[in-house]
Amino acid sequence: MRISTFLIIGTPAGLLGPLVPWRHGAQPDDSISFGDLAAVTRSGLVKEDVLQQIADLSLNIETAVQDRLASATVKNHKFDLLEDELAAPSDSSAAEGTDYPSVDAETGTRKCNFTQYNLKAVNVTDRALKIDLHGRSDEMGYRTARRIRELQRDIETAIVDGNNASVQDTGTGTKGRTAPLAVQLESHRVLNGATGGAFNTTTGLYSALTVGIAGAVALKFSDIRTQIEGVYLDGGNITMLTSHPSITKRISEYLVGTPAAFVPIVGQSDATSTTENLKANGYVDFFKTDFGQVVQIVPNRSQKGYSAPLGTVAGTAAHVFGLDPSTMDVVYIEGITVEPLAKLGIYTRKGIKADWGLRVKAEASNFVICNTALTSTVTAT
Repeated sequence: MRISTFLIIGTPAGLLGPLVPWRHGAQPDDSISFGDLAAVTRSGLVKEDVLQQIADLSLNIETAVQDRLASATVKNHKFDLLEDELAAPSDSSAAEGTDYPSVDAETGTRKCNFTQYNLKAVNVTDRALKIDLHGRSDEMGYRTARRIRELQRDIETAIVDGNNASVQDTGTGTKGRTAPLAVQLESHRVLNGATGGAFNTTTGLYSALTVGIAGAVALKFSDIRTQIEGVYLDGGNITMLTSHPSITKRISEYLVGTPAAFVPIVGQSDATSTTENLKANGYVDFFKTDFGQVVQIVPNRSQKGYSAPLGTVAGTAAHVFGLDPSTMDVVYIEGITVEPLAKLGIYTRKGIKADWGLRVKAEASNFVICNTALTSTVTAT
């Protein structure tokens, strides 16, 4: 195909008409713009661009203690446990022909606790179940998953913040309550003005822990070391130190900033390596005790603290726990269960429940320091 190219060297005036200069930034009045579309009456015509994912920081809040405990099933609202221990070492040597000694008459201790109900509910209208929504395809499923997570966090907070007595459910209005962790620990504890707690063999119940009127007390690291020693001498092995994040932060600050506390290893590097990246460490995750045990420091964001009243001015305090998670479990008559409720109208309801309790099988393997101030600096003694 032949292509001819013509070059117009001169153009007579009027042949192409007068030259019109190009206009910058001008737009004809009849152009349709974004503003025109968005301004159409009743919400405009422009479709929204919404990220189909919901950001929720609260989903990151862990259940630090529950996550490390085993779970078990019980068949009764009242569940019992037995505690026993070996006799202290003694001189059991004997001469030839000696009779055997008298039988050890120790029978151990029988304790009991109760389960309790925790409940959540979901209620979604029939229309809300059918329409298209941003961020999820199933409104009932979305709401149910959130309530389940909330229930798990409620259980965690009850375990680590609770100070209530154990209560048997009467079935006529008195709700059952499981004795929480601080109440069940009695062999190794620092009360800091609190009173009560522990198992009462006369009533067969755990007594409530009253945090008292002394107010929150600054944590002393010597108390932690003393309690670790007591547990170790009794045969226990602490592997976890956990509390409200404001307290674990200050424990770490003490360990990092106090030369006489511990000697942290700030970095290990092969002298021949030129590519190794080293990190500055401002937080202690683990420390080794005087007895060779490695203890992990675990902040618990589900631990919210409790009021430690000082006169008429309340201050927030929290328990500090030294735990061997293998010595306790969360028991269920019925685990977290979702069940449909009767449909009485144009909505759908579901109930979410857990019938659970806390069982500490060897309380002397753990310790608690009560009434600890959230914002006070940790001291040596």
